Amino acid sequence: MESKLVSLPQEMARREKIEKSAGVDGTTSLAPQIFQGLAAVFEHEEIVTFRYVTPEWNVSHDKYAELFGVTRELFGRSHIPNFNTEVGRKYLLKTRNAHYEYRDDFHMGDTILIQMFVAEVNQASFVLKAEFINKETGKVHATGQQKIVYAKMDGKADRIPSDFKALLMYLLDTNPKA
Repeated sequence: MESKLVSLPQEMARREKIEKSAGVDGTTSLAPQIFQGLAAVFEHEEIVTFRYVTPEWNVSHDKYAELFGVTRELFGRSHIPNFNTEVGRKYLLKTRNAHYEYRDDFHMGDTILIQMFVAEVNQASFVLKAEFINKETGKVHATGQQKIVYAKMDGKADRIPSDFKALLMYLLDTNPKA
């Protein structure tokens, strides 16, 4: 699934244009126009190779956390404006807790479809959830979630900025899985 990357300056210019033409005050009600083209459910695929399997030829449980992390980063790069230049330099996105449930094994050669989405948004944190789906069968083999805290560079939690929160709320509100 492809997502359109929209930079913060592009979003702000687009917001200003919409505000001027619509005569509105710049509230988050403009989010559908500003974030148009972003998919509420982000998808990433991985083929199970030797690096993922145990001696029993199934995917090791710790690899689900690794796959979640990779998908989370790709989600950020795709959906969060200036992610590549600001995360780790201007603010941090810290995992506060993580949880995974395993239902069925993936085996060598299976294609894992990871579907990630925003499930909750708070003042200083948000929750990302993921389903690990066997692409060939459509069956959910595992689920996972992480509570992500927005933090200053000193590691202390901080309120999520309004433009970032508007993006998260848009993704939450348009998500059929949430």
